[in-house]
Amino acid sequence: MHIIKNNRGKMRKRLTRRQLRRILLREIRLLTEEAQFTQAMNYSKANPSKKVYYYDAKDNLVQVLEKGVIEDTIQNVEPGSKEYKKLAFSRGNSKTFGFA
Repeated sequence: MHIIKNNRGKMRKRLTRRQLRRILLREIRLLTEEAQFTQAMNYSKANPSKKVYYYDAKDNLVQVLEKGVIEDTIQNVEPGSKEYKKLAFSRGNSKTFGFA
């Protein structure tokens, strides 16, 4: 962060390009996660007979949605683990969101 003086002599902080890029990428990631969860919730409401699995990469958890309601939360699901693969590629009457 650079500190500069404006024409009135007051000190101002100025972001570097790297800092600005990090802030923007973090905000974009948050917006995409919210959009994916909203899509999962809407799909769950529209298809009450299907189970919807939503993976939250930030907290490493899977939320199971049924009829637009969170029925179960599975914690500590690491990407690449057996449980992750089982939930990401589940077959039958289910749909997944947020899995890579």
